[in-house]
Amino acid sequence: MASKLLCISGFLFLTLAARAATVVSEDAKVPKHYVQPVIGNGSICTSVDFEGEQVQKKYRSYYPEVVWAGRRYARTDNNSALITMGHYKTDITVNGKPLGKLLSWTQRLDRENALIECLAKYERATVRTQAFAPMGLDMLAVKKTVEPSGGPAQVKIKFTYFLTDADSVKNPPRMIVEKPEGSPEGASIKYVAYGLKVYRGEIAVFPSAASKFEAGKNSAAFETSFAEGKPAEASYLVAYADNYNTDIAGDIERLADKIAKGGKKVPYSDIVKLSGIARQDEFPESVRDERAAELRKTAKKGYDKILEEHKKLWADYYAQGSAISIPDAEISDAYLTALYHMKSVATRWSFPVTLFGHGAGWSGRFFGWDEYYTAVGAMSAGKFDLSERPCVFRRKLLAPAVMRVSYYRAPTFGKAGARYVWETNEDGSEGTTDGLWLDHVFHMSTISATGWRQYLYTGDKKFLEKTAYPVMKECALFFLSHMVCKNGDKITIGKCTDIERLGPAVENAFLTSCGAIYSFETAAKAADILGVDSETAKIFRETAAGLRKSLPQNDKMYIPFEGCEEKSIVAIGGYFPFPVLKSDDPKGVAAVRDFRENIYSAGNMVPVGKSVCSWYASWLSSALALIGDAKGAFEMAKLSMNGLGLFKEPWEILETGNNPWFVSAAGNFVYAFNNLLLHQNEEGQIKVAWAVPENWKDFSFSLPAYGGGKLEAEVKNGKFAKLKYDGKDKAKRTLLLPKRLVPEGKVNKSWKDCGDFYAVDAPLIW
Repeated sequence: MASKLLCISGFLFLTLAARAATVVSEDAKVPKHYVQPVIGNGSICTSVDFEGEQVQKKYRSYYPEVVWAGRRYARTDNNSALITMGHYKTDITVNGKPLGKLLSWTQRLDRENALIECLAKYERATVRTQAFAPMGLDMLAVKKTVEPSGGPAQVKIKFTYFLTDADSVKNPPRMIVEKPEGSPEGASIKYVAYGLKVYRGEIAVFPSAASKFEAGKNSAAFETSFAEGKPAEASYLVAYADNYNTDIAGDIERLADKIAKGGKKVPYSDIVKLSGIARQDEFPESVRDERAAELRKTAKKGYDKILEEHKKLWADYYAQGSAISIPDAEISDAYLTALYHMKSVATRWSFPVTLFGHGAGWSGRFFGWDEYYTAVGAMSAGKFDLSERPCVFRRKLLAPAVMRVSYYRAPTFGKAGARYVWETNEDGSEGTTDGLWLDHVFHMSTISATGWRQYLYTGDKKFLEKTAYPVMKECALFFLSHMVCKNGDKITIGKCTDIERLGPAVENAFLTSCGAIYSFETAAKAADILGVDSETAKIFRETAAGLRKSLPQNDKMYIPFEGCEEKSIVAIGGYFPFPVLKSDDPKGVAAVRDFRENIYSAGNMVPVGKSVCSWYASWLSSALALIGDAKGAFEMAKLSMNGLGLFKEPWEILETGNNPWFVSAAGNFVYAFNNLLLHQNEEGQIKVAWAVPENWKDFSFSLPAYGGGKLEAEVKNGKFAKLKYDGKDKAKRTLLLPKRLVPEGKVNKSWKDCGDFYAVDAPLIW
């Protein structure tokens, strides 16, 4: 009977593979590039290894441990690392004996439902594990099912949750842990962590059935016994509550709004208050207790009900804003992981590069540079709730960024601009270590561009006025006051660190210059739309025009800086991320072509290896799209998938094992791929299905268009069967339709012949 159960459950397990990224090891060995898959809900983030456990072993850079977004150490103590919230361990016996040798394993990341499933076969039993971080809850859910190999047997499952530093018996650094208290129905571990803030927290563990409770110094264990022949299945809900004020940035914004703006003198008492608000202690313990009580109430729903609600929320996310069906299974697989990845790490503040503990992957800090790439990926897929978060976050932290360049930190708006820190903590403070990266300034351009692009997609004028434009204006003013240099009639950008591979103190750097131009020009456009700051907008435009004239170049192409002979991706920065060059600019096109030819010598973020990292390949794809190279854009989007791991997760550099689960690359891939289906520019042109290969005969998509619009297309037997553009704004837009996809009977005499395309004025429905 037991073997039949195993066979049936195994079959059911296999049927789930269609929606899961799967890794199988028939000999129990660990394959190359294996890292444990990540599960997260933007708050709680963790990973589970191939046995369904959290054995404290690093596969590359990170432990399978729980971290909680926002709970971190200070910069001067553990380099702003996220504080570990512990891990679990399961001990299982069959007829009083341990499981024995691991024989084989299968691990699946179910991206549609955001959960991990593991099937581990041992000498005495097969153990199935399911784990997920319930969407919208500060919780972790784990289920264990044991199926004895030799027929009916007595099974014991002991689940232990440790609040320790990795595998040691010690508390995490700078944390006081009270001895756990509990009963057969649940346990509580209270702690005080002294980090960037003082975090007074509680971790509660709830087993699915009354179990034998055992308290350790900093652990809580539950042992459940199953009689011979009885199904051996137990689930556990782990809940996290503390007193952390998750809206410190909002507090800063609200106080800053009360402080005089426009260059007026600011009372010193207000400066002290604004400077100190981010360093204040957190809410009282009563807030933790209220949050813990709410989670206890939720836990009573049980594992299955919470899983059901979790699945629905994820289904809603995937259904939001877009739909794609294509014949390329490899791209579909990578695309699904990327959408899952972006949502799983999208915190209430913004997109961190990763969410790992013990200092791995930049410790959940926020790069104004990186968050742009993830945000535009989310925008292009219609996930506007996600893409808006970095915009709101930067608006809330505008006052500290203005204070950074104000006289004695007196926040003076509309004068010297705003300079955001390089790696931002949740309260706006700097989280990085010292290095040449502190001399970057191009992130002011991507911070500004994120808000502008969000407006382009949504057409939300209120968002532009209240959220995006204040940031755009101050970022442009920063470049004007701090970075623009005038030498006679020549205007350039002063010395800074451009991309790090080019070294420090680069003068008139191409990428930074393009960013400044884009910041000036888009801020001026936004001012025109809102009917404000006309004189400032004029200065912005004049300065941008001067910078255009002095972009570094040789007689063939634009180059990273004057005299530079090194090949670098920055030379394509005038198309993406900053589209300031015309699609037929001869030196711009030549720079893109040149980088493509040399991509294997300069295709990694740091000077290691001989491969091309996923981020750079997608970046190049987006640049090729802007110069109209359909074949090249598709090939580079495909090339970016060479940098994916076993679960289709992007790495910073897969070849050398640098930083797995690198979300900036995930967002860049989604954006680059969506560009192949629907490419639009700020001049109102929309190319439809323009870069798909000719062997794609049947596919469909629905994607957002600028101005709050939507375009739906379906191709059958190599021809458009359905095409609908729904524009929400009044702007004139032109659809460019590939001739090879247009049915003969649909061609209208009013359409303009543009070589390989028909130009059709919107709207269009058939």
